[in-house]
Formats: sequence, structure tokens, C-alpha cells
Amino acid sequence: MFRPNLPTGFSLIEILIVVAIVGILVAIAYPSYEQKMQHMHAAAAKQYLLELSSLQSEFISENYHYASTLNELGSVPRSEVSDYYKITITQLNDQSRPTAYTLQATAKSNSDQISQQALTLNHLGVTNEGWHD
Repeated sequence: MFRPNLPTGFSLIEILIVVAIVGILVAIAYPSYEQKMQHMHAAAAKQYLLELSSLQSEFISENYHYASTLNELGSVPRSEVSDYYKITITQLNDQSRPTAYTLQATAKSNSDQISQQALTLNHLGVTNEGWHD
């Protein structure tokens, strides 16, 4: 019995339709992915500021004043924080023996976190409005 030559595989139009559908799905999903990544990096920075606050509590109990630098606390930010944020200890009322501090995470200008507000946490546990995004 004779069988006619049936085409096998996919046609160019079918492949173009699949590529177009995948492109549309990526265009919809990518902004959401970027937003989730920004929230993840901000959460890592918040966690690090809380760790620094805990280290400050230990430091003051041993030295009777707060540390004025990260080196004094013996802390180095993890890459997931340092790649996106600059961490500083500011607003020390007496540089020689500080009795107050504010920890600040400021987004680096070359990171995708630049649209995020700076995060602050002070010696009383008070945070800024950027903390609650």
C-alpha cells in the first residue's frame, strides 16, 4: 500500500508562535522577578542591621560605649549586602565614647537597589519608613 509523503517536524509558523508566547511570558514575569530580588536584598540588609544592633549591645556591655566603626564590632557585611548597600554607623554624639548610634544601609549607585530608600536603625530600635516597604 502506498502512503503519501507526510511532513514531519514543526513548521516555521508554529515555531514563531511558540517564540512569541515565550517572549510575552518573559515580558510579564521579568519585572516581578526584579521586584522580588530588590525585596530580597533589602531583607538581607535589614537582617544585617539587626545583627549589628545586637553586636552594639554586646559591645556597650563590655566597653561602656558603642562602637563607631564596623571594624570595632568585628563585622564585615556579607556579599549579598555589600554588593548592593553601603553600611555606616552615624550620628554618634561623642566620637571618643559614643552613647548613641544610627546604623544606615544606603543603596549603592551602581546597584539595582538605587530606587530603594535608605534603611536606618538607631540605638533605641527605631527604624525609618523605608524599613516597612
